Amino acid sequence: MRNPKKDLNKKGALELSINAVVIIVLALTMLGLGLTFIKSQFEKMMGTSTGVQQQIKEQIESQLRASGEKMSFPREMVISRNKQEGLTLGVQNILNEQLNYKIVLSIDLINTDEPLKCQFLECTTNGVPLQPQAIKQGMIRYPRDCLSLGIAASDVQNVQIKAPSTTGTLALKAEVRQYPATDSTCTTTASTTYSSKLAYLTIG
Repeated sequence: MRNPKKDLNKKGALELSINAVVIIVLALTMLGLGLTFIKSQFEKMMGTSTGVQQQIKEQIESQLRASGEKMSFPREMVISRNKQEGLTLGVQNILNEQLNYKIVLSIDLINTDEPLKCQFLECTTNGVPLQPQAIKQGMIRYPRDCLSLGIAASDVQNVQIKAPSTTGTLALKAEVRQYPATDSTCTTTASTTYSSKLAYLTIG
């Protein structure tokens, strides 16, 4: 003889299982839609960012061609404390041969406020900076490899500054070191200053 109570329990368990499967399917569907939306928004943001960067690059290169200058670097900039900001460094080859060069950044100790010196530079235990180019790892990021430009060509490089919590003025010197046209790896010691500029970065 069948037990109606037992059959009812089985029916309830089956309905619960079906409901659980439906909920899981709906949850996975919503998750998929959410991930697709986030991905599309991220790709849109990346596309916009790339477009802006390309626009800035083209603008700087156009200004270099119009002015005939060797180098472009912002003279002044304000950076919020504990924030990371990007600077653009443009280089134009005005030589009649290939330009092989390296970018060298250093801190101008004379024009930099005292509290900021050891925030950006390696210092002794007495708080004396070791040298203007001994920048702490992660504080200023920029391409350090050998770069090349053909005749009348130009390019724009990105410099990332990580501002500390200390306020003040940082004097950042950007120098383009020129190597012989035959030295495409920039290994010779016979390098000269192609151009240099000083930027005053106010951290506050």
